[in-house]
Order: sequence, then structure tokens, then C-alpha cells
Amino acid sequence: MLERSALPTDPAQIEGLVQSIRGTANLGANDIYHWYLASHDSGSPSLKLNLIYPCWPGHVAKYSAQRLHYVI
Repeated sequence: MLERSALPTDPAQIEGLVQSIRGTANLGANDIYHWYLASHDSGSPSLKLNLIYPCWPGHVAKYSAQRLHYVI
């Protein structure tokens, strides 16, 4: 998972952003969760990279698109 205040929504731009990552600095780790600061060569601000490894189906479901239900 990449975090930044404004990420592009076009899949081609996202792929280019991911491919432009040139280095990472470890910010910490806890069991299967790891956090990195990623630098890239596009001139934009750095990205925070959250890595879950090993990742189980429950993790994938948690970060996948969800159907929302509103109760009023």
C-alpha cells in the first residue's frame, strides 16, 4: 500500500510511479507489518510504503474495495 496526499488514479501513471521507486528506508516493523519511506525519481514528494508479509486472504479483503451499507 502506498500513501501520499494525492496519488494519480490512472493505472498507467500508478505503474510508472511504482517503477520509479529507487530506494527505501526502513521506518519500523512489527510482526508481519513493515513500514518504509520510499524515494523515487519523479520529483514528487516521497511515499510511505506499508508492507504486509506474509499476506493472508483476510488482509487482501481488508484492503480491497468494499460494498458500503448506510444505516440511518
